[in-house]
Amino acid sequence: QRRPYSEAELAELRRLLADDRIPDRAYPKVRARTHLARHEQGQTTEPIEVQTMRLGDLALLGIPAEFFVEYGLLLRERSSARHTFVVELANDCIGYVPTPEAFDGGAYEGTSARYARDTGPLMAEAVLEML
Repeated sequence: QRRPYSEAELAELRRLLADDRIPDRAYPKVRARTHLARHEQGQTTEPIEVQTMRLGDLALLGIPAEFFVEYGLLLRERSSARHTFVVELANDCIGYVPTPEAFDGGAYEGTSARYARDTGPLMAEAVLEML
């Protein structure tokens, strides 16, 4: 699921775009334009492709994102393979997939994420089911 925006978030993005003190190419305006464009498209979902490859005791898990380390550790812990490697940015780049806690922290990764806060756990579960 794409990231939903609250009315307060949308108002803040619009305020940033209207602020003449911020240069058009500055990160806050670029980010605001990108997020507003995604919101205005009206598309709430889109498929994300993940891959698994198993060779005996070795598992390669392909994730098309900058997946937070907590998810990689979870995958390694819950993997049925003795040796598990999480390969980020495999076959695509959908941006950051932070933990729900990182969404609340206000840092760059959480504010720039294109997908909803439950995307990471859903991707991890899908990969484990495939494995």
